[in-house]
This record gives sequence, C-alpha cells and structure tokens, in this order.
Amino acid sequence: MTDQNTTRNASLQPSRQYQHAVRKLQREGVRPTARASVEYLRPRPLRDVVVPYALESYPEKVVSRDDLIARATAEDRLWYLDATDGGGNDGVDLTGRVPKSLLAADSRRETRSPPPVETVQPFIDDTPFVCEVPDGRVVGSEPIGLTADGEILLDTFTHTTERNTRLADATHAVLRERGFEFALETLFGGKAQRAAENVDAEFGTVSMLTNPWTNYYHWTVEHLPKIRALERYEEATGRTPTLLVPADPTDWMRELLELVGVDLENCVQWTYGRARAERLVVPSYPCATPATTRWVKERVLGSVPESTRSQPRPNRIVISRREADQRRVRNESEMMEALEEFGFRSYVLEDLPVAEQAALFADADVVVAPHGAGLTNMIYADDLTVVELFGNVRSTYYRMATMCGFEYRYHLCESRDGDLRVDVDDLRATLSNVL
Repeated sequence: MTDQNTTRNASLQPSRQYQHAVRKLQREGVRPTARASVEYLRPRPLRDVVVPYALESYPEKVVSRDDLIARATAEDRLWYLDATDGGGNDGVDLTGRVPKSLLAADSRRETRSPPPVETVQPFIDDTPFVCEVPDGRVVGSEPIGLTADGEILLDTFTHTTERNTRLADATHAVLRERGFEFALETLFGGKAQRAAENVDAEFGTVSMLTNPWTNYYHWTVEHLPKIRALERYEEATGRTPTLLVPADPTDWMRELLELVGVDLENCVQWTYGRARAERLVVPSYPCATPATTRWVKERVLGSVPESTRSQPRPNRIVISRREADQRRVRNESEMMEALEEFGFRSYVLEDLPVAEQAALFADADVVVAPHGAGLTNMIYADDLTVVELFGNVRSTYYRMATMCGFEYRYHLCESRDGDLRVDVDDLRATLSNVL
C-alpha cells in the first residue's frame, strides 16, 4: 500500500525540471530563463510556467477588448454592427446555466435531462464590432495578431475579455516556433520595431481567419461570423480585406466559405511565419450566440441548392464516428440495431459535403451522437432533441442546445481507450421517453 501511494503521489508532483524553471524565473526573471531553453524549457514548463509568468510580468503587452475599442475609437477606426445583424441575445438567457451533474458527471452510466443548475462560464454577449489596427503584425504558423509594438491582440484568437488558457497556449506556440530571441524582443523586450521588420510577407488590408483553433466547431461558430463583420468594414470603408486562411484548407473549410458568400480568390493561404499588414482588420472575436449562429444558419441554408434541400431524409438521425480517431462507439452495430426500431438512420458526416450536412440537420427532429464537432450542425435545425453520448463529459453542446432552445439529454458511456461502449438498454429506455 505504501509503495502504491508513494508512486501515486510522486506522479502528481512537478518534475525537477519544472521546479528548476520556476526557481530560475523567481531568481533571474524571464530573459535568462528563456535563454536557457535547451536545458529548462520543455513544453510543459514553457506553457504552464514561463509564458503565464511573462504575461503577468508584462501586462502592457496584452491588448484587451476594452483597450482595443478605446484605441480604435480614438483613431476613428471602429465600426459596430447593427443590433439586428448580430448584436443582442434574442431574449435567450445567456447566463451560462450548465448543470453541475453534467460538468461533474461520475462514472455511472445513465441518461438524464439535466436540471438548470447555475454554474460558471457565461456566454459573451457584447455588441460585435470591427476595427482597424494600423501597421499590424501576424505571427506564427497558427498565427496571432500583434500591434507594431509587439502587443498581443486578444481578439485575434479569443472572445473573452479576460486572460485565459488560450492566451498562454497561443503565446506559447509562437514562442516555441519563432525562437526566444524573437519572443523576447518582440513580445517582452521593448525592441519590437527592429524584430518586426524582418517579415516573410507584406499585405495592404488583411484580416485573419486562422489561429490555433480551426476545427469544424471553431470554424463554424468563431471564424465564419467574422465575415459578417468584414462586410460591415467593407461597407464603411470601401476596402475589401484579403483573408488569411489556414494552409491547405480542408474541403469543408472551402465549402463553408463559399456558402457564406466568400470569394475564394480573395483568400491567401497562411504559409508564412511573420507578416506585416498596412491595415490589420480585427473583428471582435465571435462566440456562439443566437445572433451569430442564426447568421451562419441563414447564410449557409440560403446557399444550399434546392435540389439538395428537397431530397427526402429521415428525421431521426445518428451521427457515427467510425471514421474518427476517438470517441467511436465500440458496439455501434448493437446500438444501431436497437435504434432502427425507432426509425433512426446512421450517417458518417465526413462522407457528406457541408451543404448536405446542413440540410440533414435542418430536416432532423432527433439526433443521437457521440460528443464531437459534428454536433455543431445542430444550429441548422429548427426544433431538435439532442441525445449526446459521453465518455469524458464536456458541456459545449449542452450549452449550444440550450441556446437554440432544443431539448437535450445525455448518456454516460463506458470509456475504453478513448472510445465508447453504449448501454443499449438504457439508451432505448431514454428514447422511449423522449419520442
């Protein structure tokens, strides 16, 4: 017993390398610790110790949303979107009511409709805006935006007005790949101008549709709504920004851009490490609100061909993850045999163009799916019951379903090596109650 406890406790202790990095920071500061990167700065100490410490030491190097608004207002470079075109919450309670039972679910396998227990993580409901940052910088393979003085523009990668893990993660990525001398001079050393002149590309008017978060969920609810803000910018200034998109964008990225009205000829794949922009156009970073998701829904469905919309489809669907790397249902055949009794049909979303995915969810009344980005497509539905299958619980799609006014149930599954095993009898009982 003693040996087992000792092993367990030891595994929870910071590594000697981690402790050494902390002590060096405390004794000598950011610069000497960064220069000792080969010896000290493995990914965890760098991300969890050095970056947060540096950001706390140099708070003036981070431009918050309030700071950005104040600066842009003073220079007459700020434009708000009309409240009917993206602002407001449509009367939906966006106070972040996520059930404790969902956020702290234990290993029991059960299906329930969660009660409205208030917790943290409120929705952001600021009036959206777009602004212009003169002489901006774009840095990193999954880039973040900087001012000419090397200040980090929060709204190029996060919607929160406060510092969060995204700030540390995004900064860590830039420091790791661009080299510490660049980081020290550009971000934390006050020598931004000299470092920033060494760029790989120069643009006139440009805006970013890329950062470290670009999966299907983030692309749909965070990046696509920026197009609405950029249309406002073009209306106000007569300038059309070049759009920076990820290198080698996926087919679904391209299709979504076209569905919301973007000319792909105006897009440039980001294959650079560092660029300068005469005008860096920065929309307030979007998050999932009724207004932003409604805009995406209307744009996408409005562009889906009538021949696609009019195809007959079942209104009870199951989303299969059998082509995914994780959260696959190990006993999917057994589960589908039971669900077919209720008229469900299974779909692999990777096999469908985005237009067909949107039409599929638009016609659906009930969806059963493991946790995954495919559930983002619920925004295209009108009246939906969502049954989400979990191994490790996440509240993302409970919050989205609540925002959309949909009925939501969840089912805790046995987790095996990152995949799921569904208790079919329990799931059948739940569906009997909701159908």
